[in-house]
Amino acid sequence: MDPATKDHLRHLIALSISSAPFKPIASSHLIQKQLRLNGTLLYGLPRMGKTHLARTIAKSSSANFISVDAASLQHKWSGESEKAIKAAFTLATKLYPYVLFFDEVDALF
Repeated sequence: MDPATKDHLRHLIALSISSAPFKPIASSHLIQKQLRLNGTLLYGLPRMGKTHLARTIAKSSSANFISVDAASLQHKWSGESEKAIKAAFTLATKLYPYVLFFDEVDALF
């Protein structure tokens, strides 16, 4: 990955974690929520390092890394896939701070 992209990602991660050097003093929960990085989409060809990058981000920000394979979320019964996705987010929320990584998400959508 080129150095400019690495620096940009480091900056975004630093803004989104609570132990970051930049921690604004704000009385409004809404303001603090707006400063947090809620999600990132990594895309590219297979074997380009997306999973490795997500693990590195989790490790460097001292966050829990949760990897979910799209095949484990797909069910033949209506509504079961949605329940599995919701369960993944519920688990991740309990393990906050976290990096929730959906592998092969294109197969799911």
